[in-house]
Amino acid sequence: MTADNNYLFSMYMGNTHLDVYGYEEKDDHSTGHIGGIDVEDVRIAGTDISVWEMINDLSVTKFLDQAHDDWCDL
Repeated sequence: MTADNNYLFSMYMGNTHLDVYGYEEKDDHSTGHIGGIDVEDVRIAGTDISVWEMINDLSVTKFLDQAHDDWCDL
């Protein structure tokens, strides 16, 4: 994956600035699917240091909830 081509947004988790990479899922009104984001990687902002595995191991649900809220605020 070339994450730089799939940059979505930046967010803070506590005092850590993160860059989120992945894809936006569009709403599909014909099926009733409500879109969102499909996260593929999370890196410490401005670096190539991926923390996605660490987030998955700790609390991916909490992260995805906050990422969704931050994404909706854009």
